[in-house]
Amino acid sequence: ENFIFSKLYKSNACNKLGEYIGGGIKVESYACGETIFRTNMSKLFRTLESLNVKTLVLDLRDNPGGYLNEGFVLASAFAKSAMVYPKFSLKLSQNWLSSIEAMALWGEPLSDRERYKTIFKQLQAEVADGRRISTPVAAMAIAELDPLEKPFAGHLVLLTNEMCASMCDMFSAMFDKHEDTFIVGRQTMGAGGNVVEVGLSPYRKISLTQTLSMAINPYTGEFLENNGILPDELYLPTKKDLVESDADFRKFLTGFIDRL
Repeated sequence: ENFIFSKLYKSNACNKLGEYIGGGIKVESYACGETIFRTNMSKLFRTLESLNVKTLVLDLRDNPGGYLNEGFVLASAFAKSAMVYPKFSLKLSQNWLSSIEAMALWGEPLSDRERYKTIFKQLQAEVADGRRISTPVAAMAIAELDPLEKPFAGHLVLLTNEMCASMCDMFSAMFDKHEDTFIVGRQTMGAGGNVVEVGLSPYRKISLTQTLSMAINPYTGEFLENNGILPDELYLPTKKDLVESDADFRKFLTGFIDRL
């Protein structure tokens, strides 16, 4: 087999490897505990290798995103070498300053606390200079998460489309130039930021939203917002894909993998 099909749900990702049902590893969101998840992924990779699996397909289509920290943990589990993590430009609001100051004072572990202290000093200086948007800072104060001691040995193929957003945008960006990794499908949404509703008119019901942070592509330096990530191999779905569960896409994907 070129690749094994399995489904890895949010509800069981931290407790078991998932059931083999056909369709690639389906990552529906990003949320799970670091230690247990990385241990389970390591076991899964050894199982795949014992079955002579040469290519692993990670299905990110229609993935709306999730927590940053868990998304970075997931990326580190699939990484073949040290990852290049995106940084963020933050709106220099009191909310951000208060949150980061709290982490600088009480964050755990101590190494994170020290990183947040550096970030807080940077943001204070930029506020004093009259800036409204910060220069790039490390999200969640994460500098680097090491890949697994023994990563998956084969090719990694990511499937994306226009509904891959937020953390999914960032996940795709981290693997865009990563070794032995290929992105297939359609351009991601380009929603790599933190947009929140900050007010609602009580009579006209007009909602006011603000962008509080924007992720930066770690390879190009551009904002992910409105740009997204382009696939290495573009695929446009057919009518047959819609009525026969990706029938043409499966043939296309098999042909692509055979050429690797």
